[in-house]
Amino acid sequence: MINRGKAGNICFGPKQIETLRACFNDFDKDGSGQIGIDELEDPLIALGIADTREEVDRILSKRDNDKSG
Repeated sequence: MINRGKAGNICFGPKQIETLRACFNDFDKDGSGQIGIDELEDPLIALGIADTREEVDRILSKRDNDKSG
């Protein structure tokens, strides 16, 4: 968020950042430092946010402004 000019939106303390990092790492199964569609598919379907891989693709494509995946 800092790189996108949204630093003012970050109001997390050290303990919260530690918790967020742990959650991020749980999703980042390959350790790449990024969470890709393969890593988001199961959680989004399990939470009922999407029903299929195609729906996950549609959801993410709406937010992937730079088309980096």
